[in-house]
Amino acid sequence: YAYPWWKEKVIDSVQKRKDGLCPLTPEETALILQALDFDKNIQIYIAAGAIYGGDRRMSSLSSAFPNI
Repeated sequence: YAYPWWKEKVIDSVQKRKDGLCPLTPEETALILQALDFDKNIQIYIAAGAIYGGDRRMSSLSSAFPNI
């Protein structure tokens, strides 16, 4: 909050994702964990607030790794 114009900043989410500056989506997380051959019974902790898109976005991760 050191800059009074912080709320007015335009954020280009497409460019941020291209630059690798956004966290993985739940879908991307599921794909990566499966590609790395993680056991589907591992315990996964979500260290965030509300997930953008809620349960709809979490469904792919939840179905692949039910111990969330």
